[in-house]
Amino acid sequence: MMGKECSNGGIGFQNECICPYSFSGSMCENRDEKEQCNSLNLETSMFNLYPEFIFGDNDEIDKQYSSSVCCWHKYRVNQNYTEKYINEVLVEPTVDNIKEQSKYIKKLLETYGPWDRNDKLLFNYLLTSANKKGKEDYYLKYADPKYSPPVLEPFKITSSNLAFFLLVSDIKMEEIKTLFTYLYRPKHYYVIHVDNNFNDTKKIEELELYLDNLFKKSYEIDHYLTDNYPKNYRVMKDRFSGSWGSISLVYPEIAAYSILFDMVEERSAISRKNETWTHVINLSANDFPVKTVSELEFFLRLPTNINRNFLETGPNKESERYTETFLRTKLGNTIAVKYKDSNVCGSPNNNNPMITNTFYKGKSNEGSQWHFLTYKFAHYIISDFNSIRRLLSLKFAMIPDEFFYQQVRNESPFYPNEAIWDTYNYRFIPWDSSKLAVTKEHIEKGFPYVTYFTRKVYKQDVKDLIIKKLLHQ
Repeated sequence: MMGKECSNGGIGFQNECICPYSFSGSMCENRDEKEQCNSLNLETSMFNLYPEFIFGDNDEIDKQYSSSVCCWHKYRVNQNYTEKYINEVLVEPTVDNIKEQSKYIKKLLETYGPWDRNDKLLFNYLLTSANKKGKEDYYLKYADPKYSPPVLEPFKITSSNLAFFLLVSDIKMEEIKTLFTYLYRPKHYYVIHVDNNFNDTKKIEELELYLDNLFKKSYEIDHYLTDNYPKNYRVMKDRFSGSWGSISLVYPEIAAYSILFDMVEERSAISRKNETWTHVINLSANDFPVKTVSELEFFLRLPTNINRNFLETGPNKESERYTETFLRTKLGNTIAVKYKDSNVCGSPNNNNPMITNTFYKGKSNEGSQWHFLTYKFAHYIISDFNSIRRLLSLKFAMIPDEFFYQQVRNESPFYPNEAIWDTYNYRFIPWDSSKLAVTKEHIEKGFPYVTYFTRKVYKQDVKDLIIKKLLHQ
């Protein structure tokens, strides 16, 4: 969609390139060599609280992209793009005014760059366009009223659909088969994202064939399914390149929401009834259920829970997450970038003006990135410009997946409504384990609190014990 190719972190929009400060040309190919932010005089240092992620000399950042980050930072400082100023300038347009939406999107692109392949891919998931006299106007696809959340009335919901999003970096079929044996039901929705760095096409085909066969078997079990009933799974075709600690771990889930909404639309058109899911549940390949799907369904459709989000919240963590600039390296790591001249990017003390100027920490919380979110909140995340802007404002923060959702919640119009928020996510994490892994002892002893999933399950014998003791009921 953002079709025009642009260099140096620029992005195509309406047949033109939006270029970082000090870059110009039809493809942003020209750089002002006199501008200090183009000097590439920088240092790199790893986030010192995570020494296990220090890597060797064979890994490095893209220096041209780094200079684009620096120059765009300087532009934001020069323009006095503080949170107050941006809130005054970026007034959210009305949903029915496509031209105003397009102007707003252009302003976002001018403000929050530079842009890479992951960013452009996300826009392709969330935006759509309308051609008018040869000029495309872009707007948020899921702001369309047809995607609006239905009203879910407590005590009247006797059956509910759920949505599952699975984020994997590698395809290990036996692990996925074990998980889906205890997670899959034909009425639910499943979206799987395989990291773009994984390029074994045969394994991806094997995964799709397995899911296809799993779905076909549904016809043998559920006689109410029609012959043209849509598949309830998707393996994402356009995939993001992930790196630990970066925004690239948030993008796939956000994009998956768009697919899940499309799946509801497709299924509802065939069944001619409301097929909305109530909650979306994100999982990694190392997560495993410790209660049955039926128990999970029952819990989430309780009158107190049918409209409730389960999003862990805690106090703010290390200040470096907000004050340093973090970039993805060529090998897919995340590294803090510091410029030798502290004023080269227009900001003293090496602070990240993208975060410190546009992010009010007094209104923030942090927590876990693993959650159960309602259709309503997931819809808000991808259909509201304030949410989209907050996402883009955290592009160069460290571990934004642990505070993006909490921040969007805090800034949303339905917070603080205690009736629809719970600060516990019903996930067990084995913090008491030296290797941060679930063991047989955890299962034998029992969990210290009620949970529906456990994280960090790496061994098959541990899964076998969970199945024997907790899932065979």
